[in-house]
Amino acid sequence: SAAAVLTKPAFRKIEWLPVEASNRLDYVTDGKVDAVCGTTTITLSRMKKVDFSLPIYVDGGSVLVRAKSKLARLADLKDKRIAVIGGTTTEEDLVSGLNALGVTAVLVPVKNGAEGMAMLTKGTVDAYAADRVVLAYLKLRAPDPKAYKFVTGDFSLQPFGLPVIPWPKFCP
Repeated sequence: SAAAVLTKPAFRKIEWLPVEASNRLDYVTDGKVDAVCGTTTITLSRMKKVDFSLPIYVDGGSVLVRAKSKLARLADLKDKRIAVIGGTTTEEDLVSGLNALGVTAVLVPVKNGAEGMAMLTKGTVDAYAADRVVLAYLKLRAPDPKAYKFVTGDFSLQPFGLPVIPWPKFCP
């Protein structure tokens, strides 16, 4: 039973390990972690590698810009530089959203949110694209939260779940 499994000593100790978007699924498939607690979008291609919990949150891909800019909507990003974590569903969905509007922009790959916000703050990029909840957190934690604003509208819908080791490996 689940109760019998979850009361074993191995399940009473929790060890937290940092992961990045680039390695989080590999950590699960390689057995380095049993689950990833974060903003991971449930997709069919990812379900080929890992199992997922039920959806825990639904968010949208959005864009943060400097408040003093005249950028107000996704279409205003034509020919602008947009930071985004490379190799993510956010990057894929951003490209699709821009293409649907006939907008071309320069995507600047970043490793994580801190790097994206640093580039936005310095003016190295015109915008930073990520999950709205992540952008809201980064905006609120910034030294001057009022220095940033969201463009109107999200470019995607992101159902989040916890990637977990496939069931047969979890409970043989």
